[in-house]
Amino acid sequence: MRSGGRYDMIIALVFILFLGLIAAVALGLLVGCVLLLAMLLSFLASLASGATFLGLVARKRRAPRPAPAGQGW
Repeated sequence: MRSGGRYDMIIALVFILFLGLIAAVALGLLVGCVLLLAMLLSFLASLASGATFLGLVARKRRAPRPAPAGQGW
């Protein structure tokens, strides 16, 4: 009867270790997905910022367009 208690303790210990492993893997996957999302968001923000900056610089460097004839009168 006593040895059955020992096996129950070993089974409980293995079960708790298994649950801990599942929790660690699940959190690792969750953090990995969040990290990927954060990297993607940062990249897209940098891309939008660069495109806006280049658009503003190009607009400043563009030669002024002459007014169409006929609007001066």
